Amino acid sequence: LPFFFCDRSNHYSPVYRPIDSTINILLSSRTTREPKAILAGYVYYWPTNLAWVMGLVVLFICFLNGATLVLYHGSLLGCGFEKFIKGTGVTILGTVLSLVKTWKSLNCLEGLNWTEIKCFATTGEASNIDDDLWLSLKSYYKLVLECCGGTELLSVYIQRSLLQPQAFGTFSTAAMTVGFVILDEHGHPYPDDKTCVSEVRLLPLYLRATNRLLNVDPEEVYFEGMPMHNGMHLRRHGDILKRTFSGYLIVQGRADDTMNLGGIKTSFVEIERVYGGADESILETTAISVAPPGGGLE
Repeated sequence: LPFFFCDRSNHYSPVYRPIDSTINILLSSRTTREPKAILAGYVYYWPTNLAWVMGLVVLFICFLNGATLVLYHGSLLGCGFEKFIKGTGVTILGTVLSLVKTWKSLNCLEGLNWTEIKCFATTGEASNIDDDLWLSLKSYYKLVLECCGGTELLSVYIQRSLLQPQAFGTFSTAAMTVGFVILDEHGHPYPDDKTCVSEVRLLPLYLRATNRLLNVDPEEVYFEGMPMHNGMHLRRHGDILKRTFSGYLIVQGRADDTMNLGGIKTSFVEIERVYGGADESILETTAISVAPPGGGLE
């Protein structure tokens, strides 16, 4: 895989390294727990950083496909950012839904024309039906592609697709690199056409998932105690999925001791410890996260 070093000339010399060479260290909020259709000429923006998996994703999908990656220096919460997206002709806009909520509350997009945008994409936070619809309307009902995965996967495992009918606040299919099963309380997989709510297990079909962690054994973290399915060792992930009668998927939270608060996985045990020790008069604390009725941030 070539590394590209930017300079002021038009000549870029690749440096060839073995495929398993380290190019970056990703910071997962909790480790216990394909390229998109980017074409030459597209202009791409996604609020991220190089410690999050999306940072590497946007670099590779843009530069290896001949697209343009735009950079914005400043707050994403002000109206200047929205004008920047318009002025640079962004065609694919990545977001996290807490940003969308802020844009909506500040009414920053009033009067702006985002017709150049071909589609939106979101990840990192649970979506809300009303926020998805509001965002889609800003570019005349363009599709909002939502992705759900994990830094430790270096990928997504469920997503929305341009090839399927979509419903806001849901996912429609597994990603190309991974399969999944939803297991019942006895460890048996539910049929693919059956409505259910339970913990998901992953089948890494062609998934460049984490095979090296800095401080723990990945085999112990992801595979120890996991059953086999169709000859493949299932991988632990920790999400609880709901499959609806129409086949759409909704993430219902976590099966382990974490809460996804504003896109950050946080241990409820740690929350209870901090609050419980705040004052000696507190006898007991219990942390409970609740999502809005229409979905969205807990």
